[in-house]
Amino acid sequence: MKRACTAKLFQTEFEKQKFKRSRGASIFLKSVYFVNLAAFLAGMGIISTNQKAGFYQCSSIKVDFGDNVWNEAVVEVSPGIYESNKLLAFSTFNGVYTQDGIHGGRPIYREARKFDGNGYKDMVVPAELRYSDDLGAWIFTHPSIKQSTDNDEGWLLRSPDTEEYDLLDVSGCKSNVMCVPLINI
Repeated sequence: MKRACTAKLFQTEFEKQKFKRSRGASIFLKSVYFVNLAAFLAGMGIISTNQKAGFYQCSSIKVDFGDNVWNEAVVEVSPGIYESNKLLAFSTFNGVYTQDGIHGGRPIYREARKFDGNGYKDMVVPAELRYSDDLGAWIFTHPSIKQSTDNDEGWLLRSPDTEEYDLLDVSGCKSNVMCVPLINI
């Protein structure tokens, strides 16, 4: 077996190539490879920095919560005064949400164009969609609505546990419409 493995298979020597690279051409090719590597690393750094700053995220999304109704909402009717067991139709919050800031590399979306109907003078407090690091999920919140009078958890709906940076990836949609409703746990 040793003889078979060490036996020469070719009886003819290969001729040396007539075209030889000169030392200058070799240095030039190595420098081209180095410049190419540097350009790709610089491009990757710029894109990563912009992505972390939220540059490539959706500036607005359209949200459809469906026809879900919640019978036990606690609503702040005036500053410091809450009414419990209010009926809350989540379809009230359907509409366009625009990006209004970044938190932890993830966008914060606030309800857009919310007015109370009195000649567009008084702005109604908008709802918000954002990622909660504590829960590890995307949450839907409104500053005037709570889950209970004694518990101020801050969220009304939440997504399943996720690490996704894009809210649309969590909803399973490929367009800018969040079509799968969040869950009320």
